[in-house]
Amino acid sequence: MGLGAVATSAFASPTRALAGVNDLSDNRKRVVMLDDGSQDGYIALLALMASSDIDVQAFVNTQGIVDPHSLVFQQNFYNWAQGTAGLGDLPIGTGQPYPVKGYGFPEFIKRQGIEEFWRPYAELFDQGPVPEGYFQDGNQLILDTIRDNAARGEKTTIVSTGSLTDLAGILQANPGIYQHIEAVHIMGATFDISKNKDLENVDTTGMRTEEVGNVGYFPGVPYEGNGVAEFNIITDAIAAQQVFGLLGANNIPAYVTPLNHTNDVSIGCETYERWIQGDNSLSVAAGQLLKFATQEIPSNTDPNAVWDLIAAMKVMHLDSAHYLRGRIDVDYSGKPDETFGQTTFIYDPQSSIRIAMGHNAEYGPEFFHSLFENNPDLGDQFPLLRSNQITKDVLACQRLDILDLKK
Repeated sequence: MGLGAVATSAFASPTRALAGVNDLSDNRKRVVMLDDGSQDGYIALLALMASSDIDVQAFVNTQGIVDPHSLVFQQNFYNWAQGTAGLGDLPIGTGQPYPVKGYGFPEFIKRQGIEEFWRPYAELFDQGPVPEGYFQDGNQLILDTIRDNAARGEKTTIVSTGSLTDLAGILQANPGIYQHIEAVHIMGATFDISKNKDLENVDTTGMRTEEVGNVGYFPGVPYEGNGVAEFNIITDAIAAQQVFGLLGANNIPAYVTPLNHTNDVSIGCETYERWIQGDNSLSVAAGQLLKFATQEIPSNTDPNAVWDLIAAMKVMHLDSAHYLRGRIDVDYSGKPDETFGQTTFIYDPQSSIRIAMGHNAEYGPEFFHSLFENNPDLGDQFPLLRSNQITKDVLACQRLDILDLKK
């Protein structure tokens, strides 16, 4: 399609249109987002939509935790998006079903994302059959959105918090869009960043992951024992290598939030209590998903189970972290239970790729508590829906509140 072409859809929202979407008379940042069906990815989406500085124009479900083509998943997502979160006419896309080369999540996690859709914590209410055209081709949706913005003289920010399969395909096949990309934000990879958190005494040698990954402790998977990979990379290591290479080669500003950086902040029950009692559907929907995170995921190695939200912070507040510039290489030929998916960072002060290091302490607990309280129009734009009315239970969150910046 030509520059400025817009994807059309037969879908008509059963709730309401998103306030401000496609209203380009303001100065909000234009954002398209891709995620693999994770609970923390949906929290990141809701947080971005709650920001008065962000215009989320499209969301694409990618392969990873979910199969975006699964009819069961699509029905569950539709029920959640329209009946719980109240996303209205936000355009929704479906990504590619398979990676170029990678290894998927354990089956029990896939079941949580596809069949259970994070229930019983997330509440889904039947919205009827998915309307024809509700799920669009994800790659085309992103391209059309970027081209439409470019025709209006605006650039687009891409946020990827899942596998990089679709982003790699888009960048490879459409080099003409590079000039229309404002920045790319990625949650993924993991590095030994302890020496460089404060950007002092920068270690210019290759920083590799050293037993700080999050994939190898699951039994019965091909990558069991792999202590150096992170899920968003191992689910499609070739795509990740392609994306990092293309971003650097074309001087596209990229901000990478690695796994171990997300552990600088821990989010717990106090935040859940604020969100679940919010006056808008975004807040309550995020609270439900955060309850899943606090009850089911945290461990000694993952004190923060809403990793993707930390990447979304960079979109809203770029100064929420310190950064180090460099290139990223991905191991896509090693054995899955050894080094496949390992990322290596090579310091290069001229690179357009930046990895997040130390967390800016100015963005402390209250920042997370109030994510859905700072926009006074949210209650009108995203009114509480019937599922929100029954989810005021704040007593079942038994995890200790550890929402403190780690020293």
